[in-house]
Amino acid sequence: MCSLDALAERDLEGPLAAVAWKFGATLEEALGRRRLGHIVAARHACWAHLRALGWSYPAIAELWGVDHTSVMYGVKK
Repeated sequence: MCSLDALAERDLEGPLAAVAWKFGATLEEALGRRRLGHIVAARHACWAHLRALGWSYPAIAELWGVDHTSVMYGVKK
């Protein structure tokens, strides 16, 4: 699972927090495992943002601690 420290090292904490906030979730919630609708939408939006920055599916999956196919599904959704 990803930590805020890992995101801060890559200067991603602020932008991803802004993306999560648009969906009514905190970045901490988006990084967690809860499956409430607004949190899942925030998580998927964060993944899509990372894809737009040029990150690969496996790199996002490794950062988040999930399978890359989950990231593929979330970004397409």
